[in-house]
Amino acid sequence: NQQRIGLGGAVPAAWHTPGTIYTSGMIMALGSIYAGGGGVVFNSGPNQGLSWASGAQIADDGTGYNLLIKAGTASTTIARVYPTGMSIGGSTLSTGAVLDVQGSIVSRSVNNGAGTTISFTTGNTQYTSTACSGTTWALSNMVDGGTYTINVKNNTHTGTCAFSHTGITNWFFRPANATPGTGHVIYSLQRIGNDVYISWIDGFQ
Repeated sequence: NQQRIGLGGAVPAAWHTPGTIYTSGMIMALGSIYAGGGGVVFNSGPNQGLSWASGAQIADDGTGYNLLIKAGTASTTIARVYPTGMSIGGSTLSTGAVLDVQGSIVSRSVNNGAGTTISFTTGNTQYTSTACSGTTWALSNMVDGGTYTINVKNNTHTGTCAFSHTGITNWFFRPANATPGTGHVIYSLQRIGNDVYISWIDGFQ
C-alpha cells in the first residue's frame, strides 16, 4: 500500500514513531528530520544517500563501502571517502596513501604584526615585522613531521633569531645560526620527533 504522511501544514506539526520506517522510494522534508538510536541507514547502491535539490549529494558510489561527495548543479564529485582514506579533486586513492589530492593546496600566510610568539594552529606560514635581535621567540603547536615557515620582514638585525617550543629538545641550523645580514629573512623549519631542523636564507631586499 502506498501511503503519504505530511509533516507540517494542514496535518499535525509532528509525527513520531518508536519503530522503523522502510521505504523503497524517497523521503522529502521541507523542515528537519531527526533520527535517534540507530540513525538513518541507507541500502548499498549507486546514489543511495543524501541528496539536495541543488545537486549536492553524499552517497554510496555503488560499492557499499565508499562515499561520494558531490556539489554544484552538475553534481561534480569533489571527494571520495574510502575505508582507508580520502581522495579530493576527482582522483582515486593511490595505494598506500591516506589522502590523495588532484589540484593545488593553498595554505595562506598569517600576519603576526610585530609579534614573536607564534602559534602554528593559525597557519604553517607566518611573518612578523620584528627583527632578529638575539632574543628567543616562543613557538607552539608544531606537529611531528610538519613543515613551517617564518618570514622576518625587517631589514636591520642586531642578533640571531632563536626559538623555543615545549617538548623540543634540539634545534639544528643550516647554515649555523648567526645574525642575519641586511634584508628580510626566511626560516624553514621541520619537526622530526623532538628535534627541529632549520634552514634559513637572509638578504632579501
